[in-house]
Amino acid sequence: MTEINFLICARGSAIDRFSNSLSIFDIFESLTPESFPILIPRFVVIASVTRDEREEKPVIEATLKVSAGDRAYVDGTMTFTFHKESPVSRSIAEFQGLPITGPSPIDVFLKLPNGNSKLTRIAIRPANRLKRVVRRSKAQTPSASAAQKQEIEKLPPKGK
Repeated sequence: MTEINFLICARGSAIDRFSNSLSIFDIFESLTPESFPILIPRFVVIASVTRDEREEKPVIEATLKVSAGDRAYVDGTMTFTFHKESPVSRSIAEFQGLPITGPSPIDVFLKLPNGNSKLTRIAIRPANRLKRVVRRSKAQTPSASAAQKQEIEKLPPKGK
């Protein structure tokens, strides 16, 4: 039976042309925006599938859905092409400018034709708006030196 090995969302990925090694950059586990809406400039979905050795189809079309709350961003397909020498295929889908309008998690869902599926959920955690107030003690507060104070006293009063 054909199965999904992994479904990962990240800011980027690369496949080495000599070794065919996959590198994934900045995996999205959760996002912590300061405010809404936000724009994710580059959103990449990376998936790996292993097909059953009895399966002879060289190409599998899987359903890919990306949504957040009641907003659907992607409702399409992800193509996996298999070569004779390997039962594993990877597919990468890249999206430019994914707008997130609120704190609903981002759901990425992949479903194979045989019914196997995988869901990746990216939590959206709004940033804590309470900022720490840093107070300086009087000893740390910078003050004018005696020379600077004398120069200030020499200045003419305003309006003259």
